[in-house]
Amino acid sequence: SEGDSLWSRRFGTKYNDFLNDTKPLANGGLVLCGWNDDSISKNALVICTEDAITNSESQPVIPTTFSISVYPNPFNPVTTLTLSLSGVQDVEIGLYDITGRYMQKIAQGRMTAGEHSIQVDAAGLPSGVYFARVQAGAQTITKKLVLLK
Repeated sequence: SEGDSLWSRRFGTKYNDFLNDTKPLANGGLVLCGWNDDSISKNALVICTEDAITNSESQPVIPTTFSISVYPNPFNPVTTLTLSLSGVQDVEIGLYDITGRYMQKIAQGRMTAGEHSIQVDAAGLPSGVYFARVQAGAQTITKKLVLLK
């Protein structure tokens, strides 16, 4: 009510569609919640997209939270960490063994807001349980990784 429209898209009805809220999905898509007005009644509208909806300048939707996912897990010997950042952050990712001993640096540097895919190559390590520790600014997340050779 206080700003300009960043993007618009018609979703299958001839009536006006109104967006009230959005929630990001792990696959990069969105859940859109709102209603449409057919002049007789107001109908609830819930839409799930498979990919992130972009605005008119094709800028991706920025995640609202700091999160990380790992796939595949268990892995042999390469897996992918998908990191979601809500803003520009200094990021450091390290791999640790089950005793907490530092094994290798996965990534370090300044990253932009959005999703980042980072390959973890554990070819030189023995099978076992490892932990990826991701520090972005003042936030830290640790994920368990299982290497099976």
